[in-house]
Amino acid sequence: MLLPVGLVTLITLLHRVASRGHGLRLSATGVEFLRRDGVVVRMRWADIREITVLAQRRTGAVAPTAAARAIVAADVAAFAAANTGHGIVGTGEVLTRAQVAQQRQAGPVWQPLGETSSEAFLRLTLIDRDWRAGRIGDWFRVYRPDLAP
Repeated sequence: MLLPVGLVTLITLLHRVASRGHGLRLSATGVEFLRRDGVVVRMRWADIREITVLAQRRTGAVAPTAAARAIVAADVAAFAAANTGHGIVGTGEVLTRAQVAQQRQAGPVWQPLGETSSEAFLRLTLIDRDWRAGRIGDWFRVYRPDLAP
């Protein structure tokens, strides 16, 4: 009986740790998303193609008993549902930690430093579940009214 409770507690703690450390910066140039690993993904306003629902991939869970396996699977499904939501898709740039530091020294004007990706996405629901009604939505209404909620 303690094993299933322990597994659910562990998965809950991992989810809370995984949700920390994300940051979002909006400017007249575009959107920058700081991932918890220190990498920055950024897109210029003109490079954002759409706002869409980005689904968190489900992961498998292994538990020793049938009852524990069912509890862990339900918690994994809840984690995936909690991290599924609206985000933006477009052409973006991925900056390593060293490139982020270099950009910070260069100032607020974006320098072409990172690897440009043909498909980048930013999960806005990690920052604010109700982003459309808040300040993030305000930025979209100003700079990309065609995508504005």
